Amino acid sequence: MDVVTSGTVLGAKPTDSPDRVTAILGSDFAENSLNNHSMWRDFGMADFSWVRESPDSPWEGHHFTLQVHRLSHWSSSIVNTSIRQHWQPASQVSVMTFRAHPEWQQRRRGDDRIGDVHAIHSSVSAEQVARNRERHGRQNA
Repeated sequence: MDVVTSGTVLGAKPTDSPDRVTAILGSDFAENSLNNHSMWRDFGMADFSWVRESPDSPWEGHHFTLQVHRLSHWSSSIVNTSIRQHWQPASQVSVMTFRAHPEWQQRRRGDDRIGDVHAIHSSVSAEQVARNRERHGRQNA
């Protein structure tokens, strides 16, 4: 939801440098390049792309793509852990999504799928978000 309204992925803009995007989304990515003039980094669900005029030129942000199909077609481990909880600082609203573990998938009730919205919480502080990301972001899927 925030991507559509803000044009960013957790604050990372399509025009940001590779270092800035990595600072926001983390260092767990796969880097790909077809030549010396283009590069993209796969952060799990988000792919960010850059271009440059020559190998000596700096990378310029080109675009990002959210590969949302990965939420339902691949193991939840393919998705970067930072999306387990999304937080909008201006409104202090948090959106939690399902990120199932194998044992949970076997016991699940209803039709909840990986990536489905679980809950929307209001009045969530930056400290609460940091605690949640520390607690849940280190678990393996």
